[in-house]
Amino acid sequence: MKEYGPPHTTQKERFEGFAMAHLGLSCLGFFPFWLLILGMAAGTEGFGYTGAWGIAAVYLLAYFPLGMATAWLNNWTVPLTDRERWQAVIYPTAVAWAWVGVVVLSLSAANGPLLIMAFYASVLLAAPSSGLVLMAMPLWGAYDTLEALVLTGLLAGILPPLLFTWGSFWASGRAAKKTLRRGAQPVAPKA
Repeated sequence: MKEYGPPHTTQKERFEGFAMAHLGLSCLGFFPFWLLILGMAAGTEGFGYTGAWGIAAVYLLAYFPLGMATAWLNNWTVPLTDRERWQAVIYPTAVAWAWVGVVVLSLSAANGPLLIMAFYASVLLAAPSSGLVLMAMPLWGAYDTLEALVLTGLLAGILPPLLFTWGSFWASGRAAKKTLRRGAQPVAPKA
């Protein structure tokens, strides 16, 4: 049963929609991720670091249209309260930040096999965020590597859910406006 009646999108549906889109993008982006790594390794010559930043940016910006498509395909409604809007971003962000904690823990434990496992899991399950972290690490040269990883990881943890959510809200808002133009009643919460 849904939170506010039959036509309302629940937080569980929003979280599942983000998770499926995120995992799909990570799987599809395995090849671009390695292009990004090779671009970083190439330095400034040819494709190089600038091209790798382009791949990372496109990769992250893909969350906005993914959010739009997911909302459109699933007929999501616009959140009715500010709390629902924040929860749509905070729930997936909390999972991403928990993963940042696992990676930082594996780094600080200096356990080689655990670190390798965390790296491969990050590439497979969160390639867009991992790409952003790897691209930003050289920019943090003046800071401690662990501190830079934490700061970049926190940013990489919030950007995908934020972009996805904005895209889904935008598509849901457009659908709601079309519904109102056709004369249908908007969804209202139960009293």
